[in-house]
Parts: sequence; structure tokens; C-alpha cells
Amino acid sequence: MSFPFANEPHSITVSAKPKLDEAIKSGMLIVLDTNGEWVKCDSASHGGLIPHFAFQDQSDTDVQSSGLLMGLSCLGEFEIQTAYFDSTDVWAFGNPVGKGTGALVGSVDKVASFLSAVEVVAVVSQGGMEDIVAINSEATPVSGHVYVLNLVTKWKPAQS
Repeated sequence: MSFPFANEPHSITVSAKPKLDEAIKSGMLIVLDTNGEWVKCDSASHGGLIPHFAFQDQSDTDVQSSGLLMGLSCLGEFEIQTAYFDSTDVWAFGNPVGKGTGALVGSVDKVASFLSAVEVVAVVSQGGMEDIVAINSEATPVSGHVYVLNLVTKWKPAQS
């Protein structure tokens, strides 16, 4: 199965159809399912699959008109911000980040280490968690805050 590269030919990006009614949002962690469609990533079901970060919302007009959503591969070294993480965790520069599970499907989760048995999708950058309420006019504040997690994608599959 081959997938078309998105409009950034010098980056590791993939454009594919999102699964119908998956409700993917920009910044969510996604993977290609067996049908070649984007689905929200779940560490329990998607171990070993190369994760990507959604570049757009599934509901964006560009995605609706083309039928394709772009994913930024964790194989690249993209510096991104995501709003899909556990904001109750303490995040520090260099912390390893993994795939979310359970209530965190499509989100990232803090992992304990870079040990070979642990799957890592990114590392925390730029001071970790940041409140961007003063600079983001599009996001809806929650209790007066708009938290994002600053990451650099860095895929490391688990090895047994």
C-alpha cells in the first residue's frame, strides 16, 4: 500500500483520507488503519505503528473538499504544539512522550523513560506546557487558560 506525500515534499508528511466521523482535530496523534485511513491513535491498539500529528481538523473545508488530511510523521523532527495531553502532569524539557490510551486516545501521554521497551513519539521542548491564551484568539479558554504542550517529534518504537 502506498500513500501520497502531502504538499511538503522535503518533509515526512502523508496525506490520507480520515475515517468517517473520527472527529480528528489539529494536533491530535493519528495513525493509518488497515484501510489506509487516519484514525485517532491509541497505544493499546496501535503499538508499533508509526504515529503522525494531524495538521488540520477533519472538519476543515480543505479536508472536506479534497478528502485528504495531512499528518506530520513522528519520524521527522517537527517542532509542534498540541492541546491534546494531560495538563495535570508536570512536563519538563526533554521528557519522553508516548501514545495516549483510554480517555487519552488521540492525545499524548507522559512515559517514564527512554528504555528500549518503551515506545516514544516525541520529546518535550521549549519549556514544556505553555499557556497561550494571550496569543491565540481562535481557541476557547478553559478556566481562563489555553494550554499547549511544546514537542519535537522523535519516533522510537518499543523493542523487546
